[in-house]
Amino acid sequence: MKNVKVLFESIQNEKLITSKRGASPTIKSTQRNKIKKQVENAFLEDLRDLIGDLTVIEKTDKGIIIGLEHDDLLRVSDASGEISFEINIKVKNLDYDIMNESVEYQKDLELKAQRIQERKENKERKIKRDNYYREQKKELEKNRAKK
Repeated sequence: MKNVKVLFESIQNEKLITSKRGASPTIKSTQRNKIKKQVENAFLEDLRDLIGDLTVIEKTDKGIIIGLEHDDLLRVSDASGEISFEINIKVKNLDYDIMNESVEYQKDLELKAQRIQERKENKERKIKRDNYYREQKKELEKNRAKK
């Protein structure tokens, strides 16, 4: 990732022109768009250097697209034969709090895992309960048949 590193060092020393978008401070749109384009190009070059022999890596209006050729996809009609990955660079507003967002993301993952576990436990309890009721019903029917 040498190109990205060099670019980031250059951006760190660049004078930024700031403005406000709503209540959020941001880099002026022309400078922000220029930085985004530079980061995309540097990232694209680094990706090509790093994994270019395994993939197709191109820039589109959606961002950087990585196409991983996969022989198993040849059996799928109308498939391109590649698994495509989209990487979209976005310059965030200047009040974006990376650490807070990361903490919130981790909390969300933990809550989702907890909900999945709860659903699994509820399903197991329901299966046990349903089995118990089926057994009770069989016993009842067996006792009625004896009488």
